[in-house]
Amino acid sequence: MKHGEADLGESKPLPPPTLQITEHPPDWGTLGDPAETTLERCRRLGDRLLAGAWFLNPIRTIHSPTDTPRFHQAAAEAQARWRRTLTDNLNCGHKGFRRAVRKVVREAKKEALGEIVTPTSRTNSFNPRSDALPDRQLVRNFVRYKKLLAVSGLMLVDGHVIEPRNRGRPETDKDIKIQEVSVTRRRCDFSPLMSDDNLQPLMITSRNELRLHLAANPNAALYVTPGITVVGQSFNPSFLKKARKAESWWHDLTHTEIGKPRLRKLAKSAGEAAGMLFFHGTLVANGRFYRPGRWPNPAEDLNHLDQGSPDDPTVSGETLGLT
Repeated sequence: MKHGEADLGESKPLPPPTLQITEHPPDWGTLGDPAETTLERCRRLGDRLLAGAWFLNPIRTIHSPTDTPRFHQAAAEAQARWRRTLTDNLNCGHKGFRRAVRKVVREAKKEALGEIVTPTSRTNSFNPRSDALPDRQLVRNFVRYKKLLAVSGLMLVDGHVIEPRNRGRPETDKDIKIQEVSVTRRRCDFSPLMSDDNLQPLMITSRNELRLHLAANPNAALYVTPGITVVGQSFNPSFLKKARKAESWWHDLTHTEIGKPRLRKLAKSAGEAAGMLFFHGTLVANGRFYRPGRWPNPAEDLNHLDQGSPDDPTVSGETLGLT
C-alpha cells in the first residue's frame, strides 16, 4: 500500500454498544398504573434480566453488560427525568409528587391484601424468601416493589435488586461514589414470640439474610439480626463501627418490645444458634461466623486461628442451620 492510501481491507465489526437506553414516552391518557407498565416490560424481558445491569422505570429502560459508573449515572438521570415528568404532569410540584407516592403505597396495600394469600402470587417472583415471612411482611415487600416499579425505578445487577439507597451516585462522568457500607432495617413481627416463646420465625429471617448476601458475595462483611442487616465490601473499621451501632440498636429494640426479664428467661434455654441468629446477631468476616463478644479487630489476621481449636471465636455454618 502506497503512502497516503487508505487501507481498504476487511474492516472489523463495531463492538456492541456498552450502554443501551430505550425511551418509552408515556401516554397520560392510557398510562393507568405506572407500576404495571414497568412490570409488563419486565415480563417481556424475562430471563434476560438475570444477566448484566438493568434499570427500568415507566419511561425508560437502560441495559449495560456490566455494572459500570456510566450505567449508574444514566439510571440517576432517568430517575430524575421521571420525577420531573410526574411533577410537570401533576402540576403541583414536589408536594404533588409526594402525594403520588402515597397513593401508590395505599393502592399497593389494598392490592396486596387481596393477592398475597397464595404461594403463587406474583410477589414471590420478586422475593423468593417471602414464604418464610409473616403476612404483614409480605404486604410490606409487595408495597416496596410497587414503589420501585412505579416511582423509584427497578435496578437489577445480575438478577439482584439494588435498593435506591445502595445505588451509585454520580459525581462526574467517570467517578461514581459507591456506598461502602449499607444498613437495612426491617420491621419485625414479635407476636409468635410473645404468644408462645417461638423464636423460629425471627431466626429464619436471619438465616435467609445470611444466605442471600453470602450467595452474592462469599467474602462480604456482614452483621445480621432479624431486624437489621449491615453489609460491607470488606471487614474494616468503618464496617465494624456501623455493626456495633446496629448491635446496640437491636438490643434496645428487643428490650423495649419484649422486656429484659423475658429475654433473660428465653436466653437461659436457648442454644448458641438462637444467641447469634436472634439475641445478639451474627457477624461474618472472611466467610467465618463470629460468636457474640468475640468479634475480631480489623487489624488482626482473621485466619490466624484454626477452626475447631479451643480458642476459636467462630462457629460453623452448620451450627447456625445454614448448611
